[in-house]
Amino acid sequence: MVAGIAALTAALAVTGVLVLRSVSPQPANAVLAAGSGSVAGGAPGEAAPQTGVPAPWPQSAAFLGDSITVGDSDLASGRIGELSWFAGLVQGDSAPLRFDGGAAEIGMTTDWMAEHVGQALAARPDWLVVLGGSNDLPSDIPLPTSLANLGRIIDAADLVGTKVALATIPPQRLPEHDPTVDMYNAAVRDLAAQRSIVLLDTHAAVADNDGGWLPGLTTDGIHPSVEGARLMAAKASADLRAQQ
Repeated sequence: MVAGIAALTAALAVTGVLVLRSVSPQPANAVLAAGSGSVAGGAPGEAAPQTGVPAPWPQSAAFLGDSITVGDSDLASGRIGELSWFAGLVQGDSAPLRFDGGAAEIGMTTDWMAEHVGQALAARPDWLVVLGGSNDLPSDIPLPTSLANLGRIIDAADLVGTKVALATIPPQRLPEHDPTVDMYNAAVRDLAAQRSIVLLDTHAAVADNDGGWLPGLTTDGIHPSVEGARLMAAKASADLRAQQ
């Protein structure tokens, strides 16, 4: 574990990446070796056990995702807009987390997220909050591939002692819902349990009993409205606190 952290620190020093506030269009493989599931310079499979959140709140957090994470935010400048699903997690006096960078782009899949996780981890946040997979489904990416990508992300966070909170994805399509979302989220729940990481069931905050969007909570059948984003963040905050 010590060797892995030392190697990561050296890699960051060489690349000059100390604190992330923006997303580069090129993969940051100085931290995460592409496709290897390990940090460059660290032993494959070497990982630190995840532990509870040290008091007090808020804890620092980086966010990894796609357009649902981006919303109307500018992650590079640290400006978080109300259409970004995690806005309520980092804003307000009772917010459990403090924004500390991230990597997110419109249209990105879990493969892109796994390639760019090193950027999100550059500031050594207490938490890495991941919501990804909404673009995997229409791209026909096999579920095992998506889960493997999420596993690479978790492995990279383990190596630097950052805890992972993995979110379920919101519904897709309107007015009918996409049953593949249900299958994907079931697999995400299983992965969180298997890896002993925190699950943020954001889907439950905005979905009706049939798995589709509740009225008024989406702008286009894929992205949350302002109220949808608020409810997703509120559910994530409750889940984050309850599982510690």
